Order: sequence, then C-alpha cells, then structure tokens
Amino acid sequence: MAPAKTVEAELPELQRARALWAANRFDDAVRLFVETAARHPQNVAALVDTARALGHRHEIKRAIGYLNRLRAL
Repeated sequence: MAPAKTVEAELPELQRARALWAANRFDDAVRLFVETAARHPQNVAALVDTARALGHRHEIKRAIGYLNRLRAL
C-alpha cells in the first residue's frame, strides 16, 4: 500500500498563518502559508490553505498553481 499523503492540518506554521489571517495581517499570513507549502509540499492542508488565502487576495493564477499541485498528489 502506498504511503498516505500528509494531511497534518495542525502544523505550527499553519496555526500561526491562520492566526495572522484572523488578525487581518493578510500579507504576513499569505507569506507564511506560501513558505509552509514550500517546506511541506505534500501537506494537503498547507496546499489548500495557501490556495484559499491567495484566492481571497484575488491572486487566482497563483492559487490555481497550488490547487494543481494538490491534484498531482
């Protein structure tokens, strides 16, 4: 059986990025989401959260890039 994809939603970096987002520090949050997705390229939550944050910021092409990475897992 193939190893499962990483779905650890509670990476500390994601918790911090979500807290930044909730505090309306959107640029800092997006930066941390992107960094986290780069460090954990197979983490489903990191890819989804990054795509979602970029989509909310109207960076649709970048968001689609993360969704495509997710589909490739």
